[in-house]
Amino acid sequence: MRTVIIGSSLPSFGHLQSALERGMRLVAFDREPQLGDPPGLVTVSVDNRLGGIMVTRHLLSLGHRKIGFISGPIATVSRRQRLAGYSEALLDAGVKFRADFVRAEGAGDDFGDVDGADRGQQGMRALLRVEDPPTAVIAINDMYAIGACAAVREEGLRVPEDVSVAGFDDIMIAALYNPPLTTVRQPLKEMTRYAIEAIQRLQSDPGAGQTTAVIMGPSLVLRQSTAAPRAAAPSAQPRRKRGT
Repeated sequence: MRTVIIGSSLPSFGHLQSALERGMRLVAFDREPQLGDPPGLVTVSVDNRLGGIMVTRHLLSLGHRKIGFISGPIATVSRRQRLAGYSEALLDAGVKFRADFVRAEGAGDDFGDVDGADRGQQGMRALLRVEDPPTAVIAINDMYAIGACAAVREEGLRVPEDVSVAGFDDIMIAALYNPPLTTVRQPLKEMTRYAIEAIQRLQSDPGAGQTTAVIMGPSLVLRQSTAAPRAAAPSAQPRRKRGT
């Protein structure tokens, strides 16, 4: 029996149905279980919805009420859950959800995983041109957040003085970036250990058919890319030309 770890957060594994029928077993990494999942699937994930709630509540606690959300297409389980957490936290705080504050750059199955920083720039540029723009932005991951920070600088604004920016994942560069990114940390070591142990269990007991799911808790890492909003809302200003 072959067991495969698949690092995909797609809503369905229907494209693997023929392999599953031939006995392949799947361990889905970074994906929460879904209705219609194949029997015997093992999933391990962070609680993405809770992560979205935590980072949104953090920005709300600082005094932000105009909070944007930047992502690629909301077409994966993890992205849907992070957006759901953002929306839920706004609702709980009595803050109106604004569709024009959500930028999902790209379309179809072009998730923007390779060019996340560019997508983050595009999304932030668009948000800064919205009427009464956000004072804070949550990015779907840290690379999108880094791109968003670059766009803020391009417009002659500052992070976090004019716009707070928060990411998700806590990649290595998040702490080294300027300013260091506030982000949601996934317990990757624990998730990886569980996935490897799941493979070992399946290999030692090929007949095991039990579906199992583990959802681990995220943690919020506070750094210097988020702060209380200024009294006046930021607005995109044309960049000055040299010599003027």
